[in-house]
Amino acid sequence: MHSYNDYVLAKFKQRGFTVRELEDGNFEFVHESLPAKTHVYANDYFIQLTTFVYAIPRGFLGRFKVSRDSFLNRANQKTNLMKLTCSEVKFDDAWAIQCQIKITSGEVKFLYSDDSIANLVKLWLQDLAGILMMSEDFDISAMLTKNANQESDL
Repeated sequence: MHSYNDYVLAKFKQRGFTVRELEDGNFEFVHESLPAKTHVYANDYFIQLTTFVYAIPRGFLGRFKVSRDSFLNRANQKTNLMKLTCSEVKFDDAWAIQCQIKITSGEVKFLYSDDSIANLVKLWLQDLAGILMMSEDFDISAMLTKNANQESDL
């Protein structure tokens, strides 16, 4: 018997996304227009898309949590569906910011159409591109692939 995650995975593959299966039925995908790794978790109740972006502070003021929180506030106001959160821990002077969408249908094991998956990904990519272009106080980068067309580079 196939899991609901397998159903969602098949929908992403049908839309032509480069997909790499992970443990526990989760998977990552990249899109040719923005080759950033996105983790997908689906269960009977929701689909969740997650990626991390890294914000490296510019200048003296960017090092403070107030500046980071201001960036998160502006970013959350700008996005359509995506919400951004950040832990207190810095990695190599960069804030690791989690970008996430969690979509629920209101039905158990809802059968998403190909178009609904495509629209979800379009909104996701719009939000992610908008975040990557916000660079007032930070240099923003995402986990990109070397070549979006090769599954081994995920």
